[in-house]
Amino acid sequence: MKERAISVENDVLQLREEVKKLEIQHRVFMSSMFVKTPWKVVVEYFRVFRNGLTKECAVRRDPDSATRTSYSNESYLQWGFLSSTMASDVVGGSGLGVDQMMNDWKWISLLHEDFTTQLVCLEAGPGDLMIARTKVCVTFSLDTVQYAFPHLINAENWPLARKLIGQRLCMKGSTYFQWDTESRRVVSVQYDIDMLTPMLELLGNMDDVSCVFDNAHVTSACGLVADTSLTI
Repeated sequence: MKERAISVENDVLQLREEVKKLEIQHRVFMSSMFVKTPWKVVVEYFRVFRNGLTKECAVRRDPDSATRTSYSNESYLQWGFLSSTMASDVVGGSGLGVDQMMNDWKWISLLHEDFTTQLVCLEAGPGDLMIARTKVCVTFSLDTVQYAFPHLINAENWPLARKLIGQRLCMKGSTYFQWDTESRRVVSVQYDIDMLTPMLELLGNMDDVSCVFDNAHVTSACGLVADTSLTI
């Protein structure tokens, strides 16, 4: 009787998980059906990625496919949004394609605690370019220093690292979305975030700021340094 009860309980849990997956698939499908305009896509982009990816977003291989990548439930919704609004070869911050864009969001989210990005205003640029003005806030943790600023993990620079850990920086930024009217998809997403100004306000002098960014794995515009591979 006890074994049967356990079996029934497991079946119920499995059914709940299947229902959850179907609900997510339905939401992804519905998101692909909304009327796509550049304004709507950009606004939805910042709603979907307001807090980056969840901590459970670690990419894993789908057991049903040797090539397809699967994500946690919430991140699958984010991936679905990108797949329905971005070109398959969309140019992102560090490469091409939706999966690369998801990977960019992954390391940003893992490096920074309490990540938030807020759309402040949206402007029409030349041609079909959309310019989003944003406010980005992050909290520096030991992981942030260890993986983004590893050169600070030594006796000489540790005092600087201690000044950063636990601090919350709010930065002004701009994200540029290039819209393709024929495919009705975004073909490029480039961002520029000013980390330099709040870093200078925090540390108080350019010598310390220069030390922080010299040999760092990220730039003062929050981009990944070329030829740098972050392993988390």
